[in-house]
Amino acid sequence: MTKYRFVPSFIFLFIMALGTVPAQGQEIGQLWKFTPKMGQGPAFEGALRNHMEFREAQGDPWDWQIYQVVVGEDVGDYYAASWNHTWEDFDAYDAFEGGASLSAHFQATAGSTLEDMTTLITDGSQGIKKLPEDPNYEVNLINVTDFYLLPGKQQSFNEALMKIDEAIKGANMPFYYMSDLPVTGTSGPVYSIAGLSSSWAEFADPDPSMEQVMVEAYGEEEAMEIFTAFSEAIHHTESFVVRYRADLSNVSGM
Repeated sequence: MTKYRFVPSFIFLFIMALGTVPAQGQEIGQLWKFTPKMGQGPAFEGALRNHMEFREAQGDPWDWQIYQVVVGEDVGDYYAASWNHTWEDFDAYDAFEGGASLSAHFQATAGSTLEDMTTLITDGSQGIKKLPEDPNYEVNLINVTDFYLLPGKQQSFNEALMKIDEAIKGANMPFYYMSDLPVTGTSGPVYSIAGLSSSWAEFADPDPSMEQVMVEAYGEEEAMEIFTAFSEAIHHTESFVVRYRADLSNVSGM
């Protein structure tokens, strides 16, 4: 039997990275995580593709982007995300989904292939971000780092992170990233940063290095203080990589 549950926020935060830049007040997103049963990945993909076609035929007003975990403990899991909504949009969408019987169709096509499924709503209005200026830049891979913070250290972590963010932007380093804050299913304190890339080659260390950029921006002494405050706020980190699956997504611009 497929289980439904709300889950800790950090496993979802990275998906915000592939959302388009939202208009003011439209940064609420809904996310689902799907864990196929052992050996059922191909069957789930076929069922999901069938379901996406059904949603489009029913006039689904939301776009849905699909991602697959390719590095990390949850390799083979999938995510679906829809972005750039207001809270009022959810009321209208609830009515649409009920009338179109979308949930029943999903269960009939994909439900038997799943071990687990989870959901979360996030708000991207307060996270740091640096997005590509090139409108043709394609994000294919997302490298996510989850920072598990020590209680009481959130403020110092945030202050250090903002200074690092300023240095990266000031030097125009080839880093693209985004983050958001959860509004349901929260567990923490945790902060996640999603690094965007079009290829594996972009994962290489930059030249000049982050350390050199920080020293140039703040001087050696202050740069060291910022790095120390940042690291001392962290209990531990975890990371994983996902790939965007355009072939499974429904982003027709309806």
